[in-house]
Amino acid sequence: MLRHVILRHVILRHVILRHVILRHVIFRDFKIIIYATFGN
Repeated sequence: MLRHVILRHVILRHVILRHVILRHVIFRDFKIIIYATFGN
């Protein structure tokens, strides 16, 4: 029972962390694209 709760918590944390990193990378790329488009 306890192992299941710990496993679920670890998986949830991993998914949230991946989502945050992915969003950060997409936002960074989007910012670069906007800068490249309107910078020239």
